[in-house]
Amino acid sequence: MPDVFNNPSRDYVDPGLAPCVGASDSYKFEFLPKEEVGVTSGSEVKISMDISDVENNITEWQHKTHQIASGEVIYIPGLTKGIDNRRQVFTYYNDVSIVANQEYFMEVDLSINYYYNFRYNTDASIDASSNYATNVDIDDALNVALGAKNITITASYDPSNFTFTGDTEGYDFTITKAQLTLIDASLDSSSPFDASIVGGVRQDQSFAMTELTNSRILASKYPNGAMLGIIMKAIYPSTADCTDQWIYTKNVKSPFTFYDQIGDTSVANLTTKDVDVGMNGAGNSTTMSAAEYLDYVNTKDLWNKVGNFFGWIGAEDTDDSAVKNQVGGMYVFNPQTFPVQIEYMAIE
Repeated sequence: MPDVFNNPSRDYVDPGLAPCVGASDSYKFEFLPKEEVGVTSGSEVKISMDISDVENNITEWQHKTHQIASGEVIYIPGLTKGIDNRRQVFTYYNDVSIVANQEYFMEVDLSINYYYNFRYNTDASIDASSNYATNVDIDDALNVALGAKNITITASYDPSNFTFTGDTEGYDFTITKAQLTLIDASLDSSSPFDASIVGGVRQDQSFAMTELTNSRILASKYPNGAMLGIIMKAIYPSTADCTDQWIYTKNVKSPFTFYDQIGDTSVANLTTKDVDVGMNGAGNSTTMSAAEYLDYVNTKDLWNKVGNFFGWIGAEDTDDSAVKNQVGGMYVFNPQTFPVQIEYMAIE
């Protein structure tokens, strides 16, 4: 009959469930009664921390168990995509003087990609001109031109900025080029602009507008999914050695900035691309596929090593903000020679 008191402290019955043969039970990290975590030695609690006040308002949750085979990778997408009203903001040359009624003497040319009838239309051209004589300002002209192509976004103008906002949450579009012309007196005698030099720019010339990327809002903030938080534990076979009781995790960040190797040389460019976990094979100039992303993470050793427990609680997002507070979708990879079972709870 085995000695059930076979433990260094000899102050409790050894149930024979030590994680590894010969492992010391001097100190352990444990979840304790009364909603606490702490460090114990035998039956003595050395130090504890109260977690009873950790709470978040949630709307949904998911509880799943996966058996991950040796060498297998799975993806936990989360419970939200952060659907919002897409927005792009463009500004024009800072030295152009702003004058009264300027919005009635403008012409704007756009190149835009957008959805219509379940198809993604690329590089459509929008040309809109305001008209002082008919009381049509540049807002009205742009919205009429957009509506004529069934592009459901609203344009608005305030001195120096043009804002384009999707009419419904999740409606996606991308303006790739925005050109502005100020109508001068040679084209319209009532125009406040003439062909002279104003602020270093001839008023009878067009110039490209620049997007204010810090004001950009995506139609889907988390295209690969995200969640308020995730709690995960891993269960290893009883035959697994303690030093091999770990798996890899990696939360997806999109857009993802990385060093892109150029040819066979040692030169590398700092590149930013979107990550699409649903894309197989090769990506393109703007998007990394799942295989490309995982290959980069593996090659650059960017994995996070997790033992038997993982927990991460983010924060709620603010409406109409590009700031991302939630936990991105997560890859889980089992590099061991044996299967590992994970159990997780995701909340939103």
